[in-house]
Amino acid sequence: MLETPQHIYRLRHYYRNVGMLCTPLFLVAWIAGIHEVLTNKSNPAAHPIAALVFISVILGGFTFMGLYIILAYYKEHLILNDREIRHVGAFRTKSVPWQSIQQIKWRIGPSGGSAILYGNQTKIKIEFGNFIATQRAEIIEIIHHNVDDVCYLDWSKFHKRFRPPTPEAKRKTRALARRMAYAITAIGVLIFVAGFVFSKPQFYFEASLNLLGGFVALYLTRKPPQDDDHTPDSQPTH
Repeated sequence: MLETPQHIYRLRHYYRNVGMLCTPLFLVAWIAGIHEVLTNKSNPAAHPIAALVFISVILGGFTFMGLYIILAYYKEHLILNDREIRHVGAFRTKSVPWQSIQQIKWRIGPSGGSAILYGNQTKIKIEFGNFIATQRAEIIEIIHHNVDDVCYLDWSKFHKRFRPPTPEAKRKTRALARRMAYAITAIGVLIFVAGFVFSKPQFYFEASLNLLGGFVALYLTRKPPQDDDHTPDSQPTH
C-alpha cells in the first residue's frame, strides 16, 4: 500500500462562481415575480394564488439550489490519507478505510467520470468533474496505489475515456478550435458587410454577437488550454 500523506481536495471554483451569480439573479426574479402578481391591477392574474405558488416553486427552488451550491463549495471536500478516504459533504460525512474496500465501480458519467468505492458498511461516490484536472489525476493515482486492481470494475473503459491526452492531441484540438474561431469571426464580418450594403441595421446585432464570440474564442485558444482554476485547492498535510 502506498504511504499517502493526507491530502484535502475541495470543489473547483466553478461552483462558487455559479452559486454567487445565480443565487442573487433568481432571488431578484423571485421577488419581482411576486411583486408583479400582487401589485398588477391593470392586468391581474386569473389565479393569483396559483401564480404565486408556481413562481415560488420555480424561482424559489433555483434560489435555494444556488444557496446549496455555495454551501457545498465552502464545506464539501475529500480527504485521502494512508488509512482511509473520507468525504465531507454539506450535511454528512462518510469514510471508508482502504483495507475495507471490496469493490470500486468506475463510471464514465457524469461529466468527468466517477467512482463508487464499496466498503464493508458504507460506500463513497466520487465525481471527478468536481475537481480540476490535476486533482483528478492525483485522486485517481492515490486510489490506484491503495486498492488492488482485482477490486476494479469497468476500469479499462474509464481509463480509455479519461486518460490524459497526448501533447499532439492537445495541439490538434486547439488548432481545430482556432479554425472554428476564425470561421465565426469571418461570418460576423460578412453579416456586418451585408447589413451595410443592403441597409439592414438589424444585421448589426447578429454580426456583433458573432464577432464577440469569435474574438473570445480566439483569445481562449491563443495558447494551450489550462484548468479553470489556477490556484490549487488540494492541501497536503503531514
